[in-house]
Amino acid sequence: MSREWLIAKRAELAAKYYDGDEFEVEKIRSERLTFGTYNALRLLGPWKNPKHDIGGGFQTFAFYDAGQKRAYLIDNVVYYPAGDKLPQLLELEKLSVTFRAK
Repeated sequence: MSREWLIAKRAELAAKYYDGDEFEVEKIRSERLTFGTYNALRLLGPWKNPKHDIGGGFQTFAFYDAGQKRAYLIDNVVYYPAGDKLPQLLELEKLSVTFRAK
């Protein structure tokens, strides 16, 4: 699972399921981390939706479960124009790491 693959997949899914959300690749950070028991890749950065004139922050966690031969993407998106988005992203991260593939 590469950074390039995850960026392309996240862009594809956001365009399809988030009504045209997009992001600028040059503003995206990525890092390797442990996600539960998985070696994972995380993308972080700002998103925007020109159609609805909104935006915010997002983080996407991706990992591969070899037993299932399946890749998982867990996406956290925050839209909170009146405040700091970081506390909400951190809270969503705490919830996300409780995920267990069955």
